[in-house]
Amino acid sequence: MRDEKQETTATMPAPLLTERQAAERLGLQRATLEKWRVLGCGPEYLKLGRAVRYQPAALEEFIASRRRRSTSGYGTERDAA
Repeated sequence: MRDEKQETTATMPAPLLTERQAAERLGLQRATLEKWRVLGCGPEYLKLGRAVRYQPAALEEFIASRRRRSTSGYGTERDAA
């Protein structure tokens, strides 16, 4: 007999992060995330009523999208091809 609780827990997505937790994970100030939301240039976020939440995977994607190989131009691997 399987443990239903264990099976449910294994398929649940990662918990959502608060704005403060997301800022800490990125090493930024909360105000930076607020500004980026206004400008539309930060990581994807969820708006749940008045609450702003971030998915850990969205933060990882945002970090990966900022990877650079050079200080000139965009310097991404894609640009070098």
